[in-house]
Amino acid sequence: MRSSLKSFKKKRMKGLLFSWPVALLVLVVAYFLASAAFNMYERYQITRSNYEQVKRQLTEAENRRGALEALVAESRSPQGREALLREKFDVAKEGEQVIIIIDSEKKEEVVSEEEGSFWSWLSGMF
Repeated sequence: MRSSLKSFKKKRMKGLLFSWPVALLVLVVAYFLASAAFNMYERYQITRSNYEQVKRQLTEAENRRGALEALVAESRSPQGREALLREKFDVAKEGEQVIIIIDSEKKEEVVSEEEGSFWSWLSGMF
């Protein structure tokens, strides 16, 4: 009698575990777990790209800092100050003259003639 009661309970439990409602419940739970894992993966990808971008910005900022520190060190010496003033404001010492070089305008005219129309070419012939 005891063995039949045990086998009855096993069959009942087996029937309950392999029923449609339990299988549906397992599928629903699996769906939510898979969805949560996918969302975490998406967040990981976004965080990783943000990390790479911030790392790149940090490297650029460190490079800029080094350049600025070199510029500050250069500007502390009298020769450096003079060079910076001459470069930035086009100034000269007494007795010197500032020369400003301007590109020739002839180059622009030649380019405009080459790009002329057929009629301008024809009228140029006569």
